[in-house]
Amino acid sequence: MGKMLARIAVLGLSVLLVGCGILPANWGKLEGRAWCDVRYLDTNPKYQNPATAGDAFRKRIKLSEEGYIYAVAAVMPLQQDNDETDFHFTKPNRLKEVFELRRNLRNGFDAMTFILHDKDDTPVQTIISFGGSNQKRDYFLHNLWLFPVHFEDARQYVLDVAANDKTKNLPFIAVGVSLGGGLAVHVRKQESTRKFITQAWAFNPSPRIDANHLLDDQVYLLANEYEILNKLTRDHLGATAEHTATDFHLIVSSSIYAHYRWVLTRQILHFADLSLYFKANRSPALTEPMQILQTQKISERVCTPRLKDAIETDRRQREAERRGIPNIPPPIQNL
Repeated sequence: MGKMLARIAVLGLSVLLVGCGILPANWGKLEGRAWCDVRYLDTNPKYQNPATAGDAFRKRIKLSEEGYIYAVAAVMPLQQDNDETDFHFTKPNRLKEVFELRRNLRNGFDAMTFILHDKDDTPVQTIISFGGSNQKRDYFLHNLWLFPVHFEDARQYVLDVAANDKTKNLPFIAVGVSLGGGLAVHVRKQESTRKFITQAWAFNPSPRIDANHLLDDQVYLLANEYEILNKLTRDHLGATAEHTATDFHLIVSSSIYAHYRWVLTRQILHFADLSLYFKANRSPALTEPMQILQTQKISERVCTPRLKDAIETDRRQREAERRGIPNIPPPIQNL
């Protein structure tokens, strides 16, 4: 019993430390190309050919392309009543909220539901987004408490969504960041709600799921390589190796800041953009992931004209190398 309480205390302290928005950004300055709102991964020599870039890279861009819309939906509850507006993303128009299903309970539980439409504006999925830790009640009534309260609320919320006329005939995808990711896995694995949830996408998820530890090929786990909860085992979430990518590494920071919702989401959008770029035969067209990324205002402050010029110089160099053109000036060193 003592050992169990010690583990809970360690987990609770870890979860407390990674609450979104409570610590300085990266302990200081934001810098690097990953904070730009233009394509830049195509200039990296390692990523010129997916066929030779390695299995981990191919899996990362595949899961990013499949899951970027879920990553964006997952951050939406955490952006409500939040003043860190420079880091907010604007959802695409095809992700339409069902406003009557918005929840923000007194115990800290919050959730939103969206209907995802395809390019022809046909509804294709219901996305249930569980909020992460963004207030004291989340810690004292769930993260740090022996009898966490949000699991029951999450199950009831799924039943509420299933009873709604707008959503009930569509596949349900559960998503969430941190605490919300743990809730997404919980409702996928619990018997009372499993039948409703087609997939669960967990981003930097809490390892606390209050559910079975069996493998489930409809659980997806994406995490930043440097974030603090990535130091703990998450095997019991049940995501298969094919559906697990915990090596997003474009933004190097303290392990606490690396857990922030926008750090992982921004990286997923960059990799999704690169995947679509390759699929379009290196077309310069603006992809939906990049359009979403460009709604985050922080790039205006961090991505300087000099940095953008460096990216363009490197891009010309890579293109010249592919075409076999000699004597092109070397690219500006990465900043």
